[in-house]
Amino acid sequence: MINRHKTLFGVFRDGLIFGEAYAPPSPLPGGTPTSVRFSPDGDAIVLSHANSPFISAYQWSFTSGFGARYADPAVLPSAAPGQIDFTPNGSHIIGTQFAGGNSSLFSYNWSSSTGFGSRQTVTLSGLSNVRGLKVSPSGSHIAVTGVDVTTLKPVSIVPWTGSAFGTPSYFSSTTSDTRTTTFSPDGNFVAVVGVNLGINIYPFSAGVLGTPFASGAGGTVTVDFTPSGNAVAWGGPGGEILRIAAWSNSGFGSFLSSPDISSLSGGVNSIAFSPLGNLFVIGTNSGTYPLKVYQWLGNGVGNQLSNPATLPSGAVISGRGIAFSPSGNAMVVCSQSSPFIVAYKIFALN
Repeated sequence: MINRHKTLFGVFRDGLIFGEAYAPPSPLPGGTPTSVRFSPDGDAIVLSHANSPFISAYQWSFTSGFGARYADPAVLPSAAPGQIDFTPNGSHIIGTQFAGGNSSLFSYNWSSSTGFGSRQTVTLSGLSNVRGLKVSPSGSHIAVTGVDVTTLKPVSIVPWTGSAFGTPSYFSSTTSDTRTTTFSPDGNFVAVVGVNLGINIYPFSAGVLGTPFASGAGGTVTVDFTPSGNAVAWGGPGGEILRIAAWSNSGFGSFLSSPDISSLSGGVNSIAFSPLGNLFVIGTNSGTYPLKVYQWLGNGVGNQLSNPATLPSGAVISGRGIAFSPSGNAMVVCSQSSPFIVAYKIFALN
């Protein structure tokens, strides 16, 4: 039986409250977002977006939500970043950009007290277009996805010293167009999704990718591991739509229970597991039903939580359109229509 009753903040089911939305930030970000992240200390939200200044940051607190917008960086990105991420210690923001026919990474020094600092870049000459990235749990490397139609090496690993980029290396895939990537929580594997790919998960050690484990086919744009690393989910607006599989150092296990594909109107644009391991969130390609939140039971999805009164305004952005606060008590979702960003309180009562 579902334990369900109304609360001040939202709808309670089996020990979880998916709360009502915070007020949107002011001013709003400049155009459609391309990715969003909480700072590791939980005191800021940073998002990349389509129009200048291309990257925006807001103060954040669980009590009051969005605060003041930080001053723009002194040197702006040259174009809309593909995706952004924080280094684990929160000292830098790293992003991908494609401008003037060149692919590159940029980094900004960061402090949640003072905001953006100085910028540096590194060219990714092996990619004709750069898309996504993820910083390793140790902070020593950056996995990057993009396009390479010449040598079919569209995945790059870039060393990170803690303050500077190293020399990029490039690795093969069965597709020329990779979209989003992430590390397993232990840092020993790199998952990559892309066009006609399904998912590849590469063993990772000392900056080198090994022979990947592969599953599925079709166009996939988003991927995430559970916090424990015992399962991985991937999906896209076409192809397989959504898959969740058990995962171990030996590779893929059995497929786990997942939401009914027929209910995912328009397919999947972004997915995320909460850092507490109790929620699985889907951002869809549908403007009518853009958000679906489920309990995560460790071996599959459980009940769907009722949506709050305020839903994202349009389809959720592709790749990394959902982010949780480090404590798991708040969630932010970016959509393709103004106000572009909405944040929710989440309470775990069990």
